[in-house]
Amino acid sequence: VPRYVIGYLQLQRLLRRHHVDNVELYSLVQIGNTLIHFLELTFLLLLTYISSSDIKWIHECSFVGFMICSLLHMLLTILIDYFWPRTTINRLSEQERSLRAKRLRWFIANIGSFFISLYFY
Repeated sequence: VPRYVIGYLQLQRLLRRHHVDNVELYSLVQIGNTLIHFLELTFLLLLTYISSSDIKWIHECSFVGFMICSLLHMLLTILIDYFWPRTTINRLSEQERSLRAKRLRWFIANIGSFFISLYFY
């Protein structure tokens, strides 16, 4: 439950941004990204509580759903960070630049771990 609450609070923080262009479309994209994040969390819960020895097909579907939602959520977050147009008044701070670079590195590491987990599965 805390992860869902944190996801909701983060969405509320992102929706209050006014330094981006096309705020209406930005809101829809962020809501969609949050829904993907909530799906990711739900699949992770299913993976946690349903073992592969109990109901194998649900466990497998949860694994696939978790991996797809995880990668899609991270990719969409990075695309928004790098390519969403900002107003000319507000430039990126040093903290935002650092966060963007870290997100990109974690995304690349996540893709690597995804292929490693496929290999061992």
